[in-house]
Amino acid sequence: MKVRNALSTRQQAQLLTMRDAMLVAPHIEGKKGNAAYATARKILKNSGKRVKNLKRVVELAQEIA
Repeated sequence: MKVRNALSTRQQAQLLTMRDAMLVAPHIEGKKGNAAYATARKILKNSGKRVKNLKRVVELAQEIA
């Protein structure tokens, strides 16, 4: 059984946001503003992921990086 199946819907969403942020974090390190958003959008698009709230992912990735 996957861990994801044992979580609530909200916790699953938070887990997916964390995963996307960890994917984007190394690429947006040192970037600010529109450059960070554009890079994050490009990385997520290339990996085939669709993000509902890009702002949340970028802010979390900047905290990680």
